[in-house]
Amino acid sequence: MAAVQAAPQADHPGHTRPANGVVSAIAPKKDIITCPTPPIDTFEKHGFLFGYPIAHSLSPLFHTTVFQRLGLNWGFFSLPSTDMDHFLRLIKDPRLLGSAVTMPHKVAIIPHLDGLTNEGRLVGAVNTIVRQGNKLIGTNTDTIGIRESFLQNCPKTYGLVDRAW
Repeated sequence: MAAVQAAPQADHPGHTRPANGVVSAIAPKKDIITCPTPPIDTFEKHGFLFGYPIAHSLSPLFHTTVFQRLGLNWGFFSLPSTDMDHFLRLIKDPRLLGSAVTMPHKVAIIPHLDGLTNEGRLVGAVNTIVRQGNKLIGTNTDTIGIRESFLQNCPKTYGLVDRAW
């Protein structure tokens, strides 16, 4: 896994300083869409897909099927919500493996994490949270996929793409 850096902290209410140093205003709170807490207590480990809207996503079905086929008592749940506070309470559970994060939370989650990989820091957005011990680390797997497809499929990238980022 790539190097991990501390996640940015709030400079003052309503603003954050991302790892790239650019200060941006946080959008004012809109109506919060919440959902019930998924039935996580029957699983040894679990994860979430957090975003809104996500009803179209096959990610929870895919993960749950893989876990079942591997004989693991793990669950992966849709969390169709804009309720960041609810999600932050849920990811404190020590049984959490990690979570997928999608719109509109990819940037807003960053100040709540313990650290970021280089990919998450450089892009300034996170789509995956992984647990490393007691820490929650954000990364961006989209950038990893794009980078690897260039490196594996382009005969020459002219130094524009390398594994260092």
